[in-house]
Amino acid sequence: VRKNSANGPLTDDLKVEVVDSEPLIAARESREEGQKRSEMKHKEETSLTIALECFFPYLVAGFGMVAAGMVLDIVQHWPVFIQVSEVFILVPALLGLKGNLEMTLASRLSTAANLGYMDNKREQWRLIMGNMALTQAQALVVGFLAAVAAIVFGWIPEGKFDLHHAFLLTASSMVTASLACAIL
Repeated sequence: VRKNSANGPLTDDLKVEVVDSEPLIAARESREEGQKRSEMKHKEETSLTIALECFFPYLVAGFGMVAAGMVLDIVQHWPVFIQVSEVFILVPALLGLKGNLEMTLASRLSTAANLGYMDNKREQWRLIMGNMALTQAQALVVGFLAAVAAIVFGWIPEGKFDLHHAFLLTASSMVTASLACAIL
């Protein structure tokens, strides 16, 4: 807004100059994004394309499950599996734990990247180390809870509690969870 004056006293006449015809920046930005999106060509995905993309990961996962079953068939005759039957309860829980740890870590890091928190190297390392520490804590807690569940489920049918078995289950599950997190 400028007042008109010719080196004299200011008058009450106001002259308004329009600088921006679109005062809302958000509206202008959304229009620009719409133009960028219309310029990008999106390839339509068909059911066949999706099926082919999913086939190989499912195939690898299936082979992994078969291999895990074959290994479990071999180790079920080891003395620890015969003497401490609760170990069979821990195996599926600890196998699933690694996948869950990987997915939660990937989810947290991808969310941070999409929000723009990983734009510089210092922030990247800070977020990675913080999330790895959180994943380690999560692994230890879940490993302990899995051991407690295995102890309880082993105690229910037999009605007896062996403290040495409880220590073995707790230690093995927490070490396994910690190593699974460290391998991430």
